[in-house]
Amino acid sequence: TGAIIDIFIGLILIKTSGMILKHKYSAYACTVMLALVLISAFSIQFNPKKMASGVFRHGISELDAKSEIIFHQDGKTASVSISNWDNKKITITTNGKPDAAIAIGPESLPSVDESTMTLLAALPLSIYPDAETIANIGLGSGLTAHTALNLPTVKHIDTIEIEEAIIKGAKYFGEKTEKVFTDPRSQIHIGDAKTFFSTHQAKYDIIISEPSNPWVSGVSSLFTKEFYRDISKHLNRDGLLVQWIHIYEFNINLLISVIKAISSQFQYYSIYFADEGNLILLASNNKQISMPGETILTSPDMKKQLSDIHINNVEDIRYRFLGDQNLYSRFVDNFRTPVNSDFYPYVDLNATKSRFMKEDIFDMLNIRLSDVPILDILYEKNGYRAENITPTEFYPTQKAVNAFKIYEYYNERIFDQDNVEAIASINFLLSASQNCDLEYNQTVWINSLFNLISNLVSYLTREQLNQLIYSITPKCGQSSISENQLNWINLFRAFSDLNHVNLISTSEQILKSEYFTNFEQKKFLLTTLLTGLIRLEEYDLATKLWSNEIEDIIVINGEIPLEYQLLLGMTNVQN
Repeated sequence: TGAIIDIFIGLILIKTSGMILKHKYSAYACTVMLALVLISAFSIQFNPKKMASGVFRHGISELDAKSEIIFHQDGKTASVSISNWDNKKITITTNGKPDAAIAIGPESLPSVDESTMTLLAALPLSIYPDAETIANIGLGSGLTAHTALNLPTVKHIDTIEIEEAIIKGAKYFGEKTEKVFTDPRSQIHIGDAKTFFSTHQAKYDIIISEPSNPWVSGVSSLFTKEFYRDISKHLNRDGLLVQWIHIYEFNINLLISVIKAISSQFQYYSIYFADEGNLILLASNNKQISMPGETILTSPDMKKQLSDIHINNVEDIRYRFLGDQNLYSRFVDNFRTPVNSDFYPYVDLNATKSRFMKEDIFDMLNIRLSDVPILDILYEKNGYRAENITPTEFYPTQKAVNAFKIYEYYNERIFDQDNVEAIASINFLLSASQNCDLEYNQTVWINSLFNLISNLVSYLTREQLNQLIYSITPKCGQSSISENQLNWINLFRAFSDLNHVNLISTSEQILKSEYFTNFEQKKFLLTTLLTGLIRLEEYDLATKLWSNEIEDIIVINGEIPLEYQLLLGMTNVQN
């Protein structure tokens, strides 16, 4: 329809301007062209499954037979489709790119998108439970706003969506997102986010920004320092900015450019992961961002919403913490990557290439998934410790599952065939603890104890760890345990207590005595020592340790793993 109108306007302009069609067949040509356009518009039926397939991204030219297009509209800024996948999942796509998917069947597992959309609202509200006013940039499925409205303390939420067709399409998610459309506290505004904030002088406790991917044309302007500067003026004194960003089809320089844009306007920020492909950045100008609190779970509706994505306690939220400006600022400053700006749109210029090259920065999660509980050690002074987490398919939690099953065998003798080696380690250590003559293989003892330390200290509670440590400690007095063994036991206990001083001393003693049997044990001990020294702000010692002991065994082909780059950044070492 738009093309036909454009052609008619063009012909009218030609006629009224006095232009002469010089060629004798020009008039006929224009008539034929117009006729072809009219025939195409009214006789050719475009296949909605092909239009929603996203062939440019995955090479699939048409959605499969299990999908049904239940809504399609060519809007002013995008073509929007709603697909029903065998009554198990509904997906909203813009120009063929899925923007949100929600499980609808009673037996269907929640989608990865649900974890991100739910946490975009629940995470800031767990930190700022008294928040009353929220602005949400980008409607998507509507689940983020719907989640926020689960709390009766939220008095008003403005959702800003540039494309009206998305609003129409999102209604097909039904009860999954209905509050954004039916709750009187919710108001949806059609328009550009920048225009909305410049014309509405309201201030908010929380502003959530969840636009489309920054490689989509025009979207990267919502990740610039100018945008964050303007947004900061619309936050109340203790207000939080919440920014979604993906780490699939993205690279570290693009992420650094966005972090620099945020940190140029906000003094404090924290980074969380929603799942293995999506991050949530929180920013504030007034005070250090605190850890999530348990108040969020006092609302039955919110508790049910969170349980749908396998969040059953506040530890499940805290576990997603990846650090704050104290961990990232020097690391970020080491990069020459420019700040993403309206005047130097670094993300806009480079994000498309990153998508095409299928780059990713999934190793952002390594700082959390390391066998050494790096974040627990660094943030212990804030009363922070991740434990008692719920296994989920939203990110790699197999280590956590294994830890729970290993403890389950120790505590209840429930055998698990996937953890035979750890179970054998428990049995050996329990037997050795009763052997007063040290008549057992010392190498096997070390390997067995290390097996438990590396598998358990990042996941079990202090009480569980102490119970296990007591059981495997030799019971025949001081003579039944060597000094080297005692150092390993004390290291295990230091992890349980998160005593950074003892972590340093015991790691040093074991390394000095060379009472370890393989490379992995040495790497674990050095990483523990490095993290402990940084926690004590002994940066010179940490730097020397890196140069003298760690660098040669960690760096491969000139590449430093990201978790070590972050640690080195805290010592101000140039990566």
